[in-house]
Amino acid sequence: MNRNLVFMLYTPIFFRNIIRKIFITICCIVCSNSLLLQALAADKCKDYRLLDGADSVINYGMDTTDHWWAITKPFSGQYRLIVDGISSVNVYENIKQPVFSPDGNHWAAFGYRTSGWELITEKKIIRSTATNAGEIAFSQNGTMAYSLFDGDLETIYLENNRYLAQNRRSQLSLSYNGSIISYVCARFGGQFIRTNGVDGTQFDEIKLQGIWSDGNPFYAGRQGRYWKIYKADQEISGSYESITEMAINPFGTNGAAVCNGQQSAEVFLYSDEYFQPLESKRYDRIEQLVLHPYLPMVGFKGVVNNIAKIVLNRTEYDAGKEASPPFFTCDGSEFIYFGFDVDFFVSLNGKKYIQESNVSLGQQYAVMPGSMTFAYSTNSAMVVREIEKNYSYSGRMFDQAIPPRYNRRREQYETLALIGNRLILLVCKMN
Repeated sequence: MNRNLVFMLYTPIFFRNIIRKIFITICCIVCSNSLLLQALAADKCKDYRLLDGADSVINYGMDTTDHWWAITKPFSGQYRLIVDGISSVNVYENIKQPVFSPDGNHWAAFGYRTSGWELITEKKIIRSTATNAGEIAFSQNGTMAYSLFDGDLETIYLENNRYLAQNRRSQLSLSYNGSIISYVCARFGGQFIRTNGVDGTQFDEIKLQGIWSDGNPFYAGRQGRYWKIYKADQEISGSYESITEMAINPFGTNGAAVCNGQQSAEVFLYSDEYFQPLESKRYDRIEQLVLHPYLPMVGFKGVVNNIAKIVLNRTEYDAGKEASPPFFTCDGSEFIYFGFDVDFFVSLNGKKYIQESNVSLGQQYAVMPGSMTFAYSTNSAMVVREIEKNYSYSGRMFDQAIPPRYNRRREQYETLALIGNRLILLVCKMN
């Protein structure tokens, strides 16, 4: 047979064999990479069953430290509170979700049964004859205040002290050590701040933000058309048409406010370290105010001519076409926001990192400081993404879950999820 003919007949088979081998090699590489990522995810992400589903789970959640809770329904019309796996002694006809102290050492919740409202804590149950439950608040050092109603009369309990509140219009604000409590009450068409039972100046309207480190309330007050910022009775700002946002740090040493005039808005940053407040640039609109947990630093979104910037004190960063609200990590070491321009990106301390996958700007994210990662919950999984490498890790799939937290005590991402009626703790540890 002619050699050229033989070559023509067998060459396609030869190339088919080569293509087949190349295809098999590529499949092996892809599969090995997939198996490697699965192994990495299995190494980093684990899950633990908290409740076995014997009782229906009505509600569940976590605090910002190291606790989890759930409200179950063991019987029709009867509810039980479980905190960190420990069930309440009694079942209740009505039970409110627990409140945890910022230091993570204490918690409390209101529960109602036929004998009346009870205050349930990690140590004891306080019974009452109240007609309704009010509010629970903790100071930064764990001192608890709570309120109960007898008809329309509200009584606030703080250690051995009792204070009355007529038509309370604000949350309870406690000083760092819990020795001072303030709240806004309404009277004769106006409002005033009551601090440890002593009434302050009456205004047309008050926005109470918290207690300063010197024990004085930090708030905005309106007389007539105009608003001013105050500490106690001292004016610490000019007059403005509105004050839309305020913030104070946990120690009461730094505070901020968004002040709006007729044609512009600006942010004032107050600090024990400053003789005068730090004033931002002027913008058409300011929103999404956030305060550093320790240092005199404030972040926000400022808009001029419909162009948004993310601002840290007076430094502006590109917000792209859209941007999420900025935030600080729990230790304040990182200033972060998510955005979209041509690509989705993460901005960390002013540096942009392009993301290959989409990022939801309305999502709630958890960030472990210094790890270059962030975590979020989807409809079926908790995902941890590496910011620079664009790798993603996820553990077990679920039916529903809450947004994740970064547990700074255990240095890991966590979320609670339901699989059927079983409550699961999902954990991803990046170290």
